[in-house]
Amino acid sequence: MSDRIAAIAHPLRDRVLFEYQRGPVSPSEVARRTGLPLNVVGYHTGVLERHDCVELVRSERRGGALTRYYRATVAQDIEDERWAEVPAPLRRRFVLETLARASDEARRAALAGGFDGPHGHLARFPAALDHDAVLAAGELLRRTAERLVAIEADARRRSQPRDGYRVVLMGFAPVERAGPAATDR
Repeated sequence: MSDRIAAIAHPLRDRVLFEYQRGPVSPSEVARRTGLPLNVVGYHTGVLERHDCVELVRSERRGGALTRYYRATVAQDIEDERWAEVPAPLRRRFVLETLARASDEARRAALAGGFDGPHGHLARFPAALDHDAVLAAGELLRRTAERLVAIEADARRRSQPRDGYRVVLMGFAPVERAGPAATDR
């Protein structure tokens, strides 16, 4: 497993990296947003920086202290070949942490009316796919994620967009198809 994949696959670093993908932000702001202690965010930011996952954008003096602002330089997705290199227990922990955050955000949004408008969308498909179709569906999800990155980049070029939309893409084998390893705890 490569060092960069190990850096991204860590659940806390994944959480910190997600915040840096939202634009240049300081570790103290990441700590405030996530509820993590500043020293924990600082440590994981350093690990991400050493593995070229985030970059220092600027530094500012504030009240005699130097505040650093970072942004993500890598996408959070891990390509299939690299994902296979991550040990199964770490993959499962990473997936469970990501699902918990996504589920919590979606639930809070639903309770507050976040799906009420014309741009809210929720779809779930119990698709019957053969091996080739599973590969094609995975490729479609990757292309969709890449297109979303381009759409966001266009928005940032046009204006200073507010952080107000989340997209979660998933494709997975259901428990009845995943085999005994899927239910191991």
